[in-house]
Parts: sequence; C-alpha cells; structure tokens
Amino acid sequence: MAKAEITKYCLLVKVICSLIILVFCSCSAADNFEIIDVSGNGGSFVSYNNKVYFWEYNSESFQKIGLFKYYAQNSEVKNKLICMSEDLSTEILDYGYGGNIHIVNNELFYQKEINIIGSIMLNDGKKREFAGFIIDSNGRFLIWDDNGTIKAFDASSKKTVSVGNLESYVILNDHNVYLYKNINNELTINCYDLIRNSNTVICKIVPPGEFVRNSYINEPVVVDDLLFFTFGFLAGTAHIWQGGSLICVDLKNKTVNILDENVDRYFCVIKDGDNINVYCNKNWIAFNDYIYDTKIEVGTLEKTSQGYIIMAPGKIFYERAVDAHYMFLNDGGRIRLINNHDGKNDLTVISVVDDWVYFKDESNTIAPEHDVGWREAYIRNGADIYRKNLKDGEIQRLFRY
Repeated sequence: MAKAEITKYCLLVKVICSLIILVFCSCSAADNFEIIDVSGNGGSFVSYNNKVYFWEYNSESFQKIGLFKYYAQNSEVKNKLICMSEDLSTEILDYGYGGNIHIVNNELFYQKEINIIGSIMLNDGKKREFAGFIIDSNGRFLIWDDNGTIKAFDASSKKTVSVGNLESYVILNDHNVYLYKNINNELTINCYDLIRNSNTVICKIVPPGEFVRNSYINEPVVVDDLLFFTFGFLAGTAHIWQGGSLICVDLKNKTVNILDENVDRYFCVIKDGDNINVYCNKNWIAFNDYIYDTKIEVGTLEKTSQGYIIMAPGKIFYERAVDAHYMFLNDGGRIRLINNHDGKNDLTVISVVDDWVYFKDESNTIAPEHDVGWREAYIRNGADIYRKNLKDGEIQRLFRY
C-alpha cells in the first residue's frame, strides 16, 4: 500500500474514532444528567442548605386598589431579598423587584429589576447582573427571556444557548426544553436537548375547535414522559377562558391523545402507583380571586358547598371558604391555618416547602366607587405572611406589608 494511501487511511480511522467518542460522550453526558434538588425552587419561598430565601415586601410594593383583589406590583419599589436561618435570624442579600427565586447549582437567581436578572453565589456572595426576565429553572438549568429570545444557562458547563422565541416556550423538563408553533391551525411541538444541543420534532397536532388559530398552550405539566396541557385562549379585560382542548403528548413514543375537546383552563394530573389520573372541571371561571398558584404543577378544582378545593404537590389540600380556612391533608384530616380566625380576611396558601406551609392573611375592603363595569374593586389594607409547621403546628409570623 502506498504511503499516501496509508496516511489517508489513518486519517479516516482517526475521524471515525473521534465521531464515536463524540457520540459516546454526548450520550454519557445525557445519561449521567443530574439536577440539584432544591425544595420550592422557582417559587416564592425556597429552602436550600437549611436556609430559606424569600422577598420581604413593604406597604408600597403593591398598588392600593385592584380588581378582584388583584393588586399590581409597583416595579419602582425596591424590596428586600432575605436569607433566613433556622434560628429565624435574617440577612438582607440584596434589594430588587421581587418575584420567584431560583437556585441553580449553588447560585441564586432573582429579578433585580423588571428586565434585569441578578445572581448571588451562595458560597462566596459574588454577584452579577444581566438582561432578561426569568421564566423557569430546575436546579441545573436557568431559562430566561432576553428581549423575546429564550436563553438557557447550564450551570454544569457554564454555557448559554438560545433555544427559541418567547411565544414558543412550553416547559423545561430535565435537560429538554419543549417549544411549539401554531401555524395554519396545526400545532407542532419540538424538543431542544440542552446537553446534545439538538432540536427535534416531537409531534404535529391538528386540535379541534373553531378558534385554533388564536389558541396557545396553557398550564403544561410533565408526568412520566407524558406532557399534558390545555390548548385554548383567554379574552376580554377580565381574561376569561374561552374554552379549549385537553391534550396529552407521549414524549417518548411521540404520540398524541386529545383527552377532551371542551374543558376549562385548569386541570389536575395525579400519579397513583402505576396509574395516572387526569381531572378537569368544565364549569369553572378562572378569575375567581386569583387563588390558583401558577407555579403549582398539578392542581384540581372541585366545586363544593363552601368553595373550591385545590390539590397541590405533596398531596396537600387547601379549601377556599368564607368562614373556614384549613389546610386539608391526604389522609382526610385537616389543620386550621390560624386559630380563632374570624373569617373576615382572605387566607391564601402561597407554597408548601419542606414541612412548612407559607400563607398570606390579607385584609381587603370592597370599594364599589372604583368598580370597572361589573368588575368589583377592592382596597388592600395590608397582609401578614405566616408559616405553619405541618408536623407540630408551630406558627411563625415572618413579616407584614
């Protein structure tokens, strides 16, 4: 064999070996994928390494008057980012806008301003800032909107990639970002693999309904490689749900199942052993006091004689009732959030983190002089933030705003 041919052959072997190693390493990286477990991550109260992180708001943080007891946040007011130790001592980490808190590989991310993201390294306190608005995280990846472009930061590789536009975002699940397009009444769902940096089509769906072109994905949740969502839209100044379909996509087998063609926006997915149960209510109006926490991944709404029941992760129930404020437990029992509560204030469960339930006790006064048409207006008198231990019943008042 000529020397030139031998050289060419050796180069070819090297290229093939390099490709095999590249594929192997890529597969190994995905197979060895790890997510740091952070209790309450992406919510209002986050627990990590025996400390709790949250925003402490003040009396000027929200507007005084709001419709349906919803009070818009004042973006110019600076709130305190708090780190609370087990002995309840607190440290102010920074001042900023507020919102949800995300911890990604020992780095805490938060909304410094409405379009500025701040971060603090929890080991040495080093800070940085960059443009954007946080959308999601899972302990390894941070997802944010940078002027209409969805970006993802991998805390393991320290790399940032652009994965799509804001309107296309669905959900982050493990190391995959799911995106969608609604073109010519056809819904296409894609998967962007953040480890392999690849983008593949999962499925194409032709949803039923008269207003498919105006619809978008709502309330996405993934359970055992099954993606559930409602596909419809809100309209009017009260943002009332106009109807839509409940759809399930098998992400592994790339198949689609339209579970119901006419449902309300919210639904519930509960895994019971090997069974996955889906619940939805067809006769519920979504604007009722904004009681639904959008960060709850699963939730059901069942109308009772007293109000509505929300089922949250951890198999904990909360009933919104006028004269009784309880946290319902999965064994059928229940605990009162505040003893001797007179029922005049509104109690709202914010989140359940570790063994604590965090909730708000808010006082409101109806203000018909500020009504907008049929939309009822209220004046916010103030709110106390508490937490209650689900094991021993201890109640702690954290702050008032």
